[in-house]
Amino acid sequence: MTDAVFVTGLALHAYHGVMQHEAKVGQTFQLDLVLDIDLTEASHSDKLADTVGYDQVVEVATPALISVTAGIAEPRYASLKGIMAARSKEIKQIGLGDLGIEKGEPAETIQGLTDAETRKAGAVIEDDGTAVDRIIQVLVEAKVV
Repeated sequence: MTDAVFVTGLALHAYHGVMQHEAKVGQTFQLDLVLDIDLTEASHSDKLADTVGYDQVVEVATPALISVTAGIAEPRYASLKGIMAARSKEIKQIGLGDLGIEKGEPAETIQGLTDAETRKAGAVIEDDGTAVDRIIQVLVEAKVV
């Protein structure tokens, strides 16, 4: 069972538009949301952790405001300064041990491969007045119905 939580007038500041000033200044958008949430546990425990928080509402609503600006189609070329900086940057290599991962046995091992069975050709059922009965019979034989 789900409960409906109504959020009206949720204000989020985002940067939309194609004009340069819109990308810098942004604008405030107001959303009205209806969230279908199971609040059974919250109603029994009366614990704040079992209910929905405003941060979760904003997290759910934010993708509605994410968009791609018109400049996304413009190619971005690396600058000479960026290329030179990248050449002198040290590339640090880390091993599994540095990440706290121990090399062990593989979780799964492939024992062998076999080809899938070739499928039988399907049957064409002509409608001679008994097509519905024949389709039902085929579905019953296939244990679909």
